[in-house]
Amino acid sequence: EGLKGVTTWVAPPDGLEWTTDHYERFWSAAEEMDVPVAMHINSGFGAYVNNNPGKAASPMEMAARQTYIHKQTAMKTLAEMILGGVFERHPRLKIVLAEFECGWIPFFLEDMDRKVWTKAVGTRTGAGLTMLPSEYFTQSVYSTIIQDGVAGFLLDRWGADNFLFANDYPHPGGIWPFSDETIALTLGDLPEETRRKVLGENLARVYGQPLPAPIDRGPAIEFDPATWPRPWLKTPENFTFDKHDFGFAGSR
Repeated sequence: EGLKGVTTWVAPPDGLEWTTDHYERFWSAAEEMDVPVAMHINSGFGAYVNNNPGKAASPMEMAARQTYIHKQTAMKTLAEMILGGVFERHPRLKIVLAEFECGWIPFFLEDMDRKVWTKAVGTRTGAGLTMLPSEYFTQSVYSTIIQDGVAGFLLDRWGADNFLFANDYPHPGGIWPFSDETIALTLGDLPEETRRKVLGENLARVYGQPLPAPIDRGPAIEFDPATWPRPWLKTPENFTFDKHDFGFAGSR
């Protein structure tokens, strides 16, 4: 009683892939209790975890892991769960992808829809499913957005009900204390209704919690970049998500 959410690995052990029936009791319990299941980066088994270079990583190794290995792992998990029928059997199950960002998701689902539809014979999917992959995602899966300008653009068309803003405080990869600037940079051009959903309403709905009443802000905290350097943090002063001039301002 009182449990609002649980977490599990995103990379399953060998032999216990998401396509097996090993997790059926777990999915059923989460569905029955209406408890979202979160999957966070760097969690699980196999090469994804064992080959994590950690603090010994070179800049190239770390960049590779952060830019594609995390997403690759999430794609594999989503594909196995969707195509394996997890969300067909458990339509009230809710999965939350944590810290994987969101800009890659619409094309991933578009591509999966296309591949599944093309191979279908006489049914929508030809895999014992009644919906397309993108429809299962819309029904059951959510993903957090920290600093993702591509997702900000795509939110005009896709994801307004499935993306959840996060700032990853107090981890050093987070955007604190620049949440306001990041929101303005990545979500500032969106309709107010979409911003409300992504910045709070979606999360409250997923976890079945009321939105808290606004509170007065305290004084700004002094921040010294020298004590917490995060060169990947893109602030309005040095980065643009403009479609025609994407990247670091003045780099061309």
